[in-house]
Amino acid sequence: MGFARFIFNFDDRYSTMSDGGMLGPSHIENTLRLYVELLQIWRDEIRQKTKDASSDSGVSCDDEKRGMKLDLSNIWAEVDHVEARGLFFLCSQSRRVRHFAITVLRLIAEFDAALGKSGAQENDSPRLIDVLENDSMQVMNFRDEHLSVAERSRLQRHIQNTNKGALIELCTNDATYDATLWFKIFPNLIKVAYDRCPFTVAIGRDLVCNRILQMYKSIVQLAEPSRGANQYGPEPGSSGYRGRTPMTQPNVLIEQFKLYLTFAYPQVYQDEWILNYLCGYTKDLKLFLMDGEVQMDWEFQRLRRHYCGLMEELFEGINRTDDPSRWMTFESRKSSFALMEEWCGFSPNQPQIRQREDTMRKSIIDRQSLGEQTTATAAMEIEKRNLRTTALSAMAALCAGPISVTTESGAILQFDVRRILAWVESIFNSGSDRINILGRRALKNLIVYNQEYPYLLQHCITRCYIADVPKVLESYFAVVTEVLLENPDYPCPFWKLLGLCLFTLGNDQSDIRSRSARVLRSLEERQQTARSAKIRDFDISITDKTKAVYKLAQFEISKRLAKQYPELAFHIFSEFALYFKSLQPSAQRNVVAAILPWIQTIELKLDPNGGPTAHSYVLLANLLELTIKASAAMHNEVQALWQALATGPHPGNVRLVLDFIISLCLERREQNFVEYAKQIVVFLASAPSQPGIKVVEFLLLQITPKAMIPTEKRDIVPPPPDINQLPYCADLAEALPVGTKQAGLSLGQLSLILLVDLMVSPVQLTAENLPVLLQVVTVLWDHYTPLVQEQAREMLVHLIHELVISKMDDAIPAKIKGSIESLIEAIRCHDRSVVWGYEDNNGKVDDHDNKVPQSMEFLTAEVVETFEVTFPGIKEQWSRLSLTWATSCPVRHLACRSFQIFRCILTSLDQLMLGDMLARLSNTIADEDAEIQTFSMEILTTLKTLIAKLDPDKLLSFPQLFWTTCACLDSINELEFLEAVEMLNELLDKLDFHDASIRKILMDGQPPRWDGSFEGVQPLLYKGLRSSTCLEATLHTLDKLVQLPSDGLIGDDNRLFFTILANLPRFLQALEQGSIDDDTMETTHILFAVAEAQGFSSICATLRAFMGANYSTSREFTVELFVALREFYLPELDFKMLTMLLGFLTNSMPLVKTMTLRLLCIIIPETDMRKPEIAGHGSDLISPLLRLLQTEFCMEALEVLDHIMALSATSMDKHHLRMSVTPASSKIIRKEYERTQTLFGIPEGSGWAIPAPAKKTDVTRANIHAAFYMCQADAENGVTADPTPTPEVEFHADDYGYGYFNTPDRTETMMSDETRGENNIGDLVTKLDSLDDFFDDMSQASLSEGRSSRTITEFTGDGYESGTQLYDEQILPILDQASSNTSFQNGFVDRPQVVPNQSGGTNIMNPGAFHMGNSPGLAVRPGMHLRSVTSPSAPASYQAQLSNGDLTSDEELTEDLFSDGDEDRPGPSPPPGLASGPPSSENSFSLENMIKPRKSSARTHLRRLTGGKSKEADRQRDLFRAAQQSSPQVPKVPNSFLQQQQQYEKPPNNNNNVPGDML
Repeated sequence: MGFARFIFNFDDRYSTMSDGGMLGPSHIENTLRLYVELLQIWRDEIRQKTKDASSDSGVSCDDEKRGMKLDLSNIWAEVDHVEARGLFFLCSQSRRVRHFAITVLRLIAEFDAALGKSGAQENDSPRLIDVLENDSMQVMNFRDEHLSVAERSRLQRHIQNTNKGALIELCTNDATYDATLWFKIFPNLIKVAYDRCPFTVAIGRDLVCNRILQMYKSIVQLAEPSRGANQYGPEPGSSGYRGRTPMTQPNVLIEQFKLYLTFAYPQVYQDEWILNYLCGYTKDLKLFLMDGEVQMDWEFQRLRRHYCGLMEELFEGINRTDDPSRWMTFESRKSSFALMEEWCGFSPNQPQIRQREDTMRKSIIDRQSLGEQTTATAAMEIEKRNLRTTALSAMAALCAGPISVTTESGAILQFDVRRILAWVESIFNSGSDRINILGRRALKNLIVYNQEYPYLLQHCITRCYIADVPKVLESYFAVVTEVLLENPDYPCPFWKLLGLCLFTLGNDQSDIRSRSARVLRSLEERQQTARSAKIRDFDISITDKTKAVYKLAQFEISKRLAKQYPELAFHIFSEFALYFKSLQPSAQRNVVAAILPWIQTIELKLDPNGGPTAHSYVLLANLLELTIKASAAMHNEVQALWQALATGPHPGNVRLVLDFIISLCLERREQNFVEYAKQIVVFLASAPSQPGIKVVEFLLLQITPKAMIPTEKRDIVPPPPDINQLPYCADLAEALPVGTKQAGLSLGQLSLILLVDLMVSPVQLTAENLPVLLQVVTVLWDHYTPLVQEQAREMLVHLIHELVISKMDDAIPAKIKGSIESLIEAIRCHDRSVVWGYEDNNGKVDDHDNKVPQSMEFLTAEVVETFEVTFPGIKEQWSRLSLTWATSCPVRHLACRSFQIFRCILTSLDQLMLGDMLARLSNTIADEDAEIQTFSMEILTTLKTLIAKLDPDKLLSFPQLFWTTCACLDSINELEFLEAVEMLNELLDKLDFHDASIRKILMDGQPPRWDGSFEGVQPLLYKGLRSSTCLEATLHTLDKLVQLPSDGLIGDDNRLFFTILANLPRFLQALEQGSIDDDTMETTHILFAVAEAQGFSSICATLRAFMGANYSTSREFTVELFVALREFYLPELDFKMLTMLLGFLTNSMPLVKTMTLRLLCIIIPETDMRKPEIAGHGSDLISPLLRLLQTEFCMEALEVLDHIMALSATSMDKHHLRMSVTPASSKIIRKEYERTQTLFGIPEGSGWAIPAPAKKTDVTRANIHAAFYMCQADAENGVTADPTPTPEVEFHADDYGYGYFNTPDRTETMMSDETRGENNIGDLVTKLDSLDDFFDDMSQASLSEGRSSRTITEFTGDGYESGTQLYDEQILPILDQASSNTSFQNGFVDRPQVVPNQSGGTNIMNPGAFHMGNSPGLAVRPGMHLRSVTSPSAPASYQAQLSNGDLTSDEELTEDLFSDGDEDRPGPSPPPGLASGPPSSENSFSLENMIKPRKSSARTHLRRLTGGKSKEADRQRDLFRAAQQSSPQVPKVPNSFLQQQQQYEKPPNNNNNVPGDML
């Protein structure tokens, strides 16, 4: 004991730097050897005394016992000091000294045994030797980032050594790498020793601190760094260190001093003075190292490393204080971090830093000799590596603090988090395990000390999913698990961690799987619920190296957790979907394995507002994105996910999934999207349970006629608003962008496409569903969208294979099998025999041959024959279904195709089937729309086909067919009339109308609700004579009808008369040609026979002479025939005769016009034109002649007009004249007069003209509806039941048509019907004119009643054009020229005048009537500003006439000045005493009264090609309104006169029947 005090005291007083005293390097081994020997002597002495004391225990007195106890207390205290000195010696750099230290520490255990220390006492106060022997694992388990690979390997070998001497062997081994490893373990040993033996460590600290003070002066003397290569020599403990020499004494002293400081460090942070001093020192040192010159000097490289080490230890100590920011501010920590970043080797500015290091290295090497350059370079590399490691370690320590603070002034100071995370990422990617450990520590500190920023942990979780490098993933996951296990209260959603652990349970690294299982157990324990997944059951399976074992364990654990926490399924799947597209394929499969059990627990729900709920939408959208991204590479896995959703305990999921994908396909109109939808449907249908059948049934239910309407392009519906409650929702627009070319599909088309791939073995299709598929396949066979067309044909092939070929047995003849295989081959090869185009027999209105494509007839016949093999009766079922589709499908093209299919496979007809067709026809017949006309034609063609195919007896049971034919003969559409004529011909051919009983059956079958009187079927044909298209068919049918007996069904006894009139133009033409063709001769024979049967001898004589070619001229024949007809039919039929003949003039055939004009020149002079029934129609009667004034038949028409004596003027004259010049293309004017009663109407191009077409339409539809009611009659009692209302099926536009003009980005095959054909300028003008009429109609604004025929186009100068202007420019100049001679001597006599003519003369139009001057005493209206008046093209003479007070037609007056009632008012009564003169031109309708100079119309016509309304038009309108305001005041007309005048006027839209309206 005294020797120990002596050596420490002696060194404290007398030691010098040269020898270091008795404990210095030169003498310490001898000193310790002597010290150990003395301790052993003392131990033996204690043992002997203890032995003696125990043997003399019986004779010892009490005083001796008390002395012995006191002596033992002193011994125990001295033993503790001996142990502390052993610890002191253990701090030595010398292996020999540490060996003596171990010997001393072992002697302590022997002292305890000698002094009788019990086992319980040993457990309460363990010795240092116990720590070294028993706690070696704890001591060697420390941060090994400073270890090299060899050192780490050596450490692991010692750790695996289970004997007690592992740590002692490391301490005393003479191997250099063991010595280095010991120095790095030593700080951890002191920490453990302080916890286990605090008293001993405290005594030892005093010894160390005394020794530090003793060495301080020497250290200060060595503080000045020496120059030379030795500065960069190897350090003690390194591989280059080879023992102690005099030259290495200073370094040994310094390293020993460092070890002593390491021992004394645990208590530093508790001393405020030391902390304050160290903080100030590090601050000054940092400023020094930041100096520009210092940064470029390699001499301070080691100082930089020491600074990093000091900062690390200092900050860790500061962090143990109550207020770390008191000692190191945020700015100081941030600046230190930034300074070390330049040394760590992972700075973003690494290229510049490397350049600076190269400059420093070059400056050092240049100062070395050639032989020393290699050594210096190696030393510098070692120093650089050491600095990098130390800097990284210090930076990791500095991360243990807040990343953002707010100062008192409110300023926010913060680290660049993204920069730090990138720095950590680069560390993890370095590939060095030692560096990775430092990165983990830095990241862990960031997360733990910044829990208010969940983004940090979220970043780690994200990297755990998407990290490609296994080491990087391992590092991130290790950080996450350490944080979670060490910080149970760390704020993070349970489902997020649950998902991560489930994912990592399938990792290939066993350590990661073990960590996952450990974290899962910890998370479950924190939930504090009674539920438990018992994950411990799979601990062995999880750590197994066989993939099949641990993958199964992963699935089972996921399955248990899904059962325990089903409410988390949406969150976990959304979390997985967030990372799925960024994962590698192997990791994606891992995700699928983990999520499958959760998918099975999910129940998809509908939102009350429609569509899936937010959670359901997110799941479906994410699953769809997963399908798009991964279905090609992971087909089976994706299929398993969809099937898991379908086969779970919630059967409603299948319906919701189908609704979702169908709505997306229809909404996005993208065909690529359909391909993925097909995959999903196949996945759902192939599930091993009922969903497969449900999918087929659901899709079949969607194939209905109304479901064939293509979806309109509309904005994409946004997802539900609360999808943000989940981690991720896929953006489907990004997953599958919508292309530029889209083809909208209908629900029915899409359902068919989705069904195609389901029609494979085993087919889940019932017999009643086959007709639906055959029907939809056939109507879509020619679809313009390639996908629809292709899938329709593929569907038929699938059906034939699965429903016919697969079910045929050997008994089926080979011929039938060969036929079926040939059909399939033809379909596959698109053979022309089985395919047809969209345009083929598409039912165009102008295509009279509206039949069925030949290839359709062949295909339907083959299909029926094929399926009859296994499905007998399929033809009848399909036939009825096709008719249902035809009458209920809203898509016109498909409805027409359905009628064509029905005609191809027609088998039978009943009242209900006929009723369906008539109900549809009653809503579409006589329509102006071309699409609807096309559909009506299909119905009529179908009815004609029925008439042709039914037996006569069966046909008689459907009198509705005859009456439907009669109703359609009243159609306003030319082709519908023509089809009805053909239907009538079929009836005449099938039924014997000469049989009175047949006629009676048909007459009795007249619908009781027939609208109007029925005068027989023959009068319904006469309107066809006006059309060049219908003329031939009409004449042919008249030949048949005229031979039938007259009755209420066929017509009255005047039929022969009108039939002869109908054939007169043909007869005259034959006479002009000099030969009679066979058809004309046959007709003449028929007429002769009928006339002979009725006893009309004179008519027979004339016809006989005609057949004998006895007439030299046509006039001779006409005169004689007219005389013969007048004998039996005239003058009673004068008006009807004139109406029929004048109607012929609208026929577009020039020969018909010419011959009719010649007839009129002969017949009119012989007819009393003054008869009220003739003259009362005024201009309406001669409107066909007026229309010819614009044609090459002008002079012939004028010649006919010369023979017309007088016609009364009516209030409708101006309207009739306007109609007479209206072109067929003017839809606006035709619409305006659609209910105005006239004799002829406005003709079309062929001459077809129907008066009051709107009224005729109503009558036609009403009568067809009446026939439909007959189909609803009760079969038993024959009572007509009250039928259900016929459905108004509105046709929807097919995507095939795109308007008037060709769309540049459309292919030719996508053209609409209207845009095909020759692109000539005439068609373009016509279409532009139609558009112009449309916009004119929109701009029409009536300023009073709105019934006026005037439009704003009549008031805006040359910018607009109307029918009146056309009349002014084209017709009146001709009349003006004609009026210069006396050839046109007729006019219109007004109706009875209010003021009678005193002379009593007849008011007849004659050349004098054209005089425009005022008669004396005639009161006139004041002149008004008119468009024609203000026109600069009006001649001066005309202006002079106006200046004299002459008036023009009120047609040019504005509506603001006069109402319709004012237009026909007479002028004021003459003053008293004056005789009334002839009626003024205002009261008589005079063509001369409307003559105006003709203006050039080129500019007006060009306007329709170049523009519409413009600012100039608005300006013209404003000028005209101003002119109105300046017009002279109009004299007030007496009320009495107005009342009398109104009695003679009728409104334009009157509903009265005009006499002679036989058409």
